[in-house]
Amino acid sequence: MRVVGALVALGAGLLVSTGCRSSDTDCIDALSFDGRTYVESDDTADPVTLEPDDLGSLAMKVARTNCGGQLRDGDATTLAVGTSIYFVLSEPDMLAVADGPAIVAFVVSDLPVRK
Repeated sequence: MRVVGALVALGAGLLVSTGCRSSDTDCIDALSFDGRTYVESDDTADPVTLEPDDLGSLAMKVARTNCGGQLRDGDATTLAVGTSIYFVLSEPDMLAVADGPAIVAFVVSDLPVRK
């Protein structure tokens, strides 16, 4: 696994409460879990590459697709309801989605989450 400081820089122009850029159809890839918001690492300055051995146990399944309002625990902006989200071993500030052969990393952001 390669992790290069997962710092997320989000500009003031981003609609922070919704996880969306300029409209409901132009969402950043984000999800909320346990009171924290995670954004896809490909949307950050330091993308992360994960391997299957990096995945831990199931963290959650997406409960609701939401790009039109403030994220709540269990929400994702672009993932389908029922998508499995996994912990990443030895990376407490990261979650992942196994999407076929690809593994997509999500890193902690500072977007607010409504419980």
